[in-house]
Amino acid sequence: MPGASTMTAYGLLIGSSAALMGIGGGLVANVALSLYRFPIHAAIATASGVGLFVSIPGAFGYVVSGWDHPGLPPLSVGYVSLIGFALLTPLSLLTVRFGVNLAHHMQKRQMEVALAVYQVLISLRFAASL
Repeated sequence: MPGASTMTAYGLLIGSSAALMGIGGGLVANVALSLYRFPIHAAIATASGVGLFVSIPGAFGYVVSGWDHPGLPPLSVGYVSLIGFALLTPLSLLTVRFGVNLAHHMQKRQMEVALAVYQVLISLRFAASL
């Protein structure tokens, strides 16, 4: 892996681009880890952890940028929906074991193809929103 300054630049790039695209930072972090030939299973696991650290400042940014914005749904703090948070968090925690088990049963090539398909779908979603 590169030095601290390069890693800091990667962190800023990953966090900024993920927030702008409305995706988790893990997807972008996975690309960076793959550039340094991380094994795909380790890259996805590491990127999942990175996603947590990217989402916290990203959520804070959405709160600040949407503060006092008119017409937001009830129980919103800025652009963050507390109802969405309350519903998605437990569901995510319930399904994480399924995802981990699935990843452990997949071969390297299957993981690479699944990740590529996911990245294409996210790219199409992003392109459609432009």
